[in-house]
Amino acid sequence: MCEDEGGHLAVVDSKEEGGVLITLIKKEQTYIGAHDRVTEGKFMTIFGASMGNHIAWSGNQPDNSGGNEHCVTITTSGKLNDVPCTHIAPFICEFDLMWSE
Repeated sequence: MCEDEGGHLAVVDSKEEGGVLITLIKKEQTYIGAHDRVTEGKFMTIFGASMGNHIAWSGNQPDNSGGNEHCVTITTSGKLNDVPCTHIAPFICEFDLMWSE
């Protein structure tokens, strides 16, 4: 969906950006652009970069419950959670602004 509009799932590049994303999440956990689909337990951004530790994981997370939790959401408490990539949840798109003169 994000790509259809010229963007991508939001990638948390800093604590400040993480803080902004957390303020947007009010009612249910929301997808961001991170996963461990390449190597179990090694979470990375959708661009293949390390996720960093800009937002903390919820207690006992990531846990790969059921052996199929490979995508990442931010919970309403502002923490990360691993979920199945088929889980239906909102998502946040990010757009790179380009200025031309």
